[in-house]
Formats: sequence, structure tokens, C-alpha cells
Amino acid sequence: MFASFGLYFLVLLFVNTQLFQKIVHLIRFIPDHVKAITLRKLQNRSDNDTLDSVISDNDKLFKSNDDTLVVEKLRKTYGPKVVVKDLVLQLKKNKCFGLLGVNGAGKSTTFRILTKSLFFDDGRVQLEKVPIKKADYTERIGYCPQEDYLNYFLTGREVVYSVARLKGYSDADARKVTKNLLKYFELEKYQDKPCSGYSGGNKRKLCSCLAFLGSPKVILLDEPTSGVDPSSRRNFWNIINSFKMQGDTSFLLCSHSMEECENLCDEVAIMKEGTIKAKGSLLALKNKHTKGYKITVKLKSEDDIYRLKGRISELLRAELMEEYAGSLVYQVDDKRLSGLFVVLDNLQDEFPCIDDYIVNQMSLEDIFLSVADGN
Repeated sequence: MFASFGLYFLVLLFVNTQLFQKIVHLIRFIPDHVKAITLRKLQNRSDNDTLDSVISDNDKLFKSNDDTLVVEKLRKTYGPKVVVKDLVLQLKKNKCFGLLGVNGAGKSTTFRILTKSLFFDDGRVQLEKVPIKKADYTERIGYCPQEDYLNYFLTGREVVYSVARLKGYSDADARKVTKNLLKYFELEKYQDKPCSGYSGGNKRKLCSCLAFLGSPKVILLDEPTSGVDPSSRRNFWNIINSFKMQGDTSFLLCSHSMEECENLCDEVAIMKEGTIKAKGSLLALKNKHTKGYKITVKLKSEDDIYRLKGRISELLRAELMEEYAGSLVYQVDDKRLSGLFVVLDNLQDEFPCIDDYIVNQMSLEDIFLSVADGN
């Protein structure tokens, strides 16, 4: 009985090793994987000159002192399905890079690859010129995954203290950093309660808190404020901005909150089907993907709505983007604000069905929807 228990324990240890995961991965996907690699190599030979120039350009990225994390032509497949396709990223020091995309775009897969939780097929990853295959690569990374990873039998204080000790802190330093982090994340009054009794928002705050342990050079945050109340969310934004200003910590943020990205991110990339479709600063993206203004016309009723649509198109030369819940959303290329308000005021007098109207610039959410929809 003792021997069987020991054998069972060894099997459990082996199942949780990277070697076992790699064996399972190869068994499941090796036929399609070999086929995909062969086809890709044949294609690369035909495009050899172009590929050499691309590699030459990308090699320059690793020589910049401002780059903290560099990802070059990262690729991940599950059999014939390409999940991440030739992804290229550069994360600068003391900056926050936002990675946006619809569900299934490959964001969380990218995060799992960057934290060495998942194998990848091709590409290069370096963190402060340390390749991802080196053992000390993970020592420089903090990670808040999309799912909560907490020991629900421990209190919040015990969880943070335990991880701090695993990170190499002494007993005194671990107690000090635990106290400070719990205070920063507004978890002091819950610190002696078991994690099983935490609300969803407090669990997310505690997971984010753990990502800051060990003074990492890069912190990966996968939807860190999902389910967090607005007050705590703004406190979390203040923590990130203070870390960016005080030290040399960089952030890679994945979020579905456009407001969060606008407040935190110095640069944004929009992923679709495993590859980046748009990338740049918020100002650069707005200048590239937006023209003129967005007009939202709110309706009291739908009386005479078809004639109203015709008049708006005739007078403003506007394109109807959306129609929902008693609202008409138009995009107009005319950049003269005064002229727009005059026309809209006249339309409001002419059509009693118009309750109100709003004129504003295209937001990051509008850009995201445009790129995600392929428009």
C-alpha cells in the first residue's frame, strides 16, 4: 500500500511537469504540426529575400536600450488551426502596452506563452535581452491571469506572505511587503479572512496584488479589473501609474474596458484572428482610423424616421453606422463643428421625433469595433 501511494505520488509529480505536457502536445498534434511546419518552410524558401529583410529589421529591435520585452514573429498552432500568427510586439521601459481583441483573438494564449505556461511553435521572445528559454526569464515577470489562482484555505495575508517567501524575501521583508501591498490594494480589512469568502472583485484585486511581488521588470495583466467596483478600479490605475513613474516596471495589459486602456496605455494593439491589425498610440490610432465626428441622434418615437434618415444623409452627407434602441448613429467627415450644430438644430425643429443629439469624436471603442469588424 505504501509503495502504491509512492508510485501514485510520483505519477502526479510527472503529470505536472513541462516534459509531460510537451509529450501530450506532440501526441495530439504532431501529424498536423509536422505538415504545417513543412508547408511553412517551403513557403519561406520561395520568399527567402523578403524574409531576410524582415529578420534584419527585427534584429535591430533587440539592440534598443528602451525595449524591455520584445516578441518577434511568434506563432502558435493547434494542429491545422493557427491561434497566434507571426506576432510582433515591443514593450518599452516604464510604459503600458494595451493588447485588445475580441474573444478568441489569441490574447490569453499570447500571455500564457510569455509566462512559459504554454509551448509555442516558432518565433523569439526576449526580456531585457534574456531569451525565454533561460531559467531566469520568469524571475523578471509578474503575472495576473484571467482566472483567479488562489489557495482558498489561506487568508489574504497568508497568500501574499507565502508567495513573497517563494520569491526569496526574508521573513521580515515578506511581512513588510505583504502589509504594504495589502494597503495599496485596499485589502487590509479582509486580510485575515479566508480567500474562499472573498467577493469576485476582491479576488481579482488579490491576484493583481500578487503580480507586483518581487519587483518584476514586466507585469502581465489579463483583465485584472473584471468585476472590480469603479472606486477600486481607479485605485488600481493609480497604482500602475505610480509604478511607471517611480521605477522601471513595464506593463502588458489585456482588457475589454476601453476606458481603462485610454487611462493607462501609452500604446495599443488590436488583435484579430491571432495577428495584430492595428497598433500605435491612442492619438495615432484616432488620426488614422477616424474621420470627422460621430453623431448620435436620440429619438422620442419612430414617427417619420425614414424621412429623417433621408434628410440627415442629404444635408450632412453622413453614413449611418448603427441603429438601435431609439438611436441613430452617424459618421460625418465634415470637420466644421459650427456647421454641424446649425444643421442639427434645424433638423430638431423640423422633426419632433428627435429628442436630443450628441456630437463627439470617435472613441477607442469605435476604433476597436471598426477594426474587429474589418471595416
